[in-house]
Amino acid sequence: MLPTVTVYSCDSLDISVVKSTEFMDAVLFVYLAGADGSVRMFDLRHLEHSTIIYEDPQHQPLLRLAWNKQDPNYLATMAMDALEVVNHA
Repeated sequence: MLPTVTVYSCDSLDISVVKSTEFMDAVLFVYLAGADGSVRMFDLRHLEHSTIIYEDPQHQPLLRLAWNKQDPNYLATMAMDALEVVNHA
């Protein structure tokens, strides 16, 4: 049985996983789009901390999270009831 760790007390509405090419395609970072309007980055080597990399100005829940396939430095997210997609570098 795998151990579980609670690292985020808010509902997560979408998840994205990024593999590292430097560590033999190991999954090192997980990104969560949350009901609190934030996108958080988790380093799987240090789960006790997360970094907020984007916050919706209106704190609307973020429904989707996607990485740009041509440039992994960009991500897109969409807030609930929003008419546009937010791009973030």
